[in-house]
Amino acid sequence: MSSLTRAETFWDVVSVWLSIAVAIGVAMEAVTEFDKLASLLRLETQARYKLRHDIAKAGLLILILALAFEVVAAIRTHAINAQIIFDLNSQITATQKREQTLIDQTTVLQAKNDELQHAVSKQEGTLNSLAQRTDSFDKRATALSARIATTIARLNTEENGLEAAHQEALASSSKAASAAAIATKAAGDMNTTLTAERAMQESMRELITPRVLTPEQLAALKERTRAYRNTSFDFTVTDDIDARNLMLQLGTVLLDSGWVWKPAPKLPGFTENLSNGYTAAEYATDGISIEFAESQRSQFEQPALAIVNGLSDARIKAAARYQPEATTHPGFDKQTLHLIIGKR
Repeated sequence: MSSLTRAETFWDVVSVWLSIAVAIGVAMEAVTEFDKLASLLRLETQARYKLRHDIAKAGLLILILALAFEVVAAIRTHAINAQIIFDLNSQITATQKREQTLIDQTTVLQAKNDELQHAVSKQEGTLNSLAQRTDSFDKRATALSARIATTIARLNTEENGLEAAHQEALASSSKAASAAAIATKAAGDMNTTLTAERAMQESMRELITPRVLTPEQLAALKERTRAYRNTSFDFTVTDDIDARNLMLQLGTVLLDSGWVWKPAPKLPGFTENLSNGYTAAEYATDGISIEFAESQRSQFEQPALAIVNGLSDARIKAAARYQPEATTHPGFDKQTLHLIIGKR
């Protein structure tokens, strides 16, 4: 049991260090997301642009490795908890068997004590009768009384031993109840660990699974968006291979549905000329959002929801929202639906 406890402690410590590694990976990734942090580290210049992105990629690699090993640590902890529960159940069973054995022995000894008490009573009657008949038997009666006294003392000693055995049985019962409580707590901890493990696996799946639409999903999205022909749209994309590939897939589907791909919005940063002849603005962000001006809500809300629902069918998270006029970026054309593709 002590070796299992030490092993559980070891894997708990490993989990703590892996959590620290996750925090380091997230901090390294933050260099590309927070301009103030990049400025503090003197990475905001064009000359250090590549170094800034290399740091972010290294942070992502550390984050992926740390999360993967956290899954391993959680599985090991789960296995150790299961073994601890098995050992505790075995100890409970053995304690209950010992308790029953002591109870049985106590019952047998009590019966023998009753028999001896009855025998002593009979012998005392016989000695009284012999004392009345003859004085010659007086010495023998005295000796017999001494032997009886010795027997009674031995019986008292055995009775004290039985009482001690009874107290030990009560203590064993208390230990069994304590062990059962420990086993119940360990089972609860195991369920908590399993829940955390499932959540971690889902997070890992979302983090490492490429956002690529299958031919069937592309056809379904095209069917959803076909009803909104001549809808104007543009793209803002993060400098990320996964985000760029998804942008090209969405752009192709929307063009095939009769939508109109407009020039990239005028945002701070680069404007990229794509291989298909269109342009997209480069902007660092996360997730997928589809935005439009509040004044154009009646025109763009349904087309935006068609794209969101199509991506949702492909298990890709996206959100559609309108921006109030006062907070709309001046580089965004209010007559255009804006598709913003960020990192996972």
